[in-house]
Amino acid sequence: MYFKNDFTININSAINYNVTGILRYKGTEQSIPKSTEFPEVLPICLGVDQSKLKLLHPEPVPEPVTDNITLTISITKDEYNITRALINNFTYVADDFNPTLHKFVTGEVKSADLLPR
Repeated sequence: MYFKNDFTININSAINYNVTGILRYKGTEQSIPKSTEFPEVLPICLGVDQSKLKLLHPEPVPEPVTDNITLTISITKDEYNITRALINNFTYVADDFNPTLHKFVTGEVKSADLLPR
């Protein structure tokens, strides 16, 4: 590989998206890597056996139950033919410009405002 300066690689070649190399940190020995390539074929992910899932710190179910909440979950296409997941016929739309946490920190939203009335 030809280096013109510390900022330019392959200055005399067309763009090559299949560039390979060895990254060495300053002070490490100059040896050939002994690692093996990652297999190209990945196993199909079929999910986790839920019987294997355990709480990190087991806790009892909170008692007493004070409210029953019914959630209706559905999947449908919107007016733009985009598939959306709905909970009680509403989608979650993130506010990229003013995240929820920011609203709490700035006092724009109070936690009491979220309590049922």
